[in-house]
Amino acid sequence: MSIQKLELVAAVIGSRLLKHLKSYISFSQATLWSDSQITLSWLMTKKQVPIFVKNRVTEINQLTHGFSWRYCPTDSNPADLLSRGMTAVMF
Repeated sequence: MSIQKLELVAAVIGSRLLKHLKSYISFSQATLWSDSQITLSWLMTKKQVPIFVKNRVTEINQLTHGFSWRYCPTDSNPADLLSRGMTAVMF
């Protein structure tokens, strides 16, 4: 599976987590962040995309309807810190 598709799957997992949290905590606004410009473009496109992408984009859009997606540059993404071999002292 390509990196782009794995990033999309991560967005599905995040969307499912948001739905789960919403069943326990009442909130009406949320912002979801991704450092994948490809994932974000797939979420907004009206063009034909491969069926794998279409199915996941449909699920994400249903789960996150009414919430916003934003871009986070990789260098500013705190979720990437541990995957860069950072020590506890550097963190």
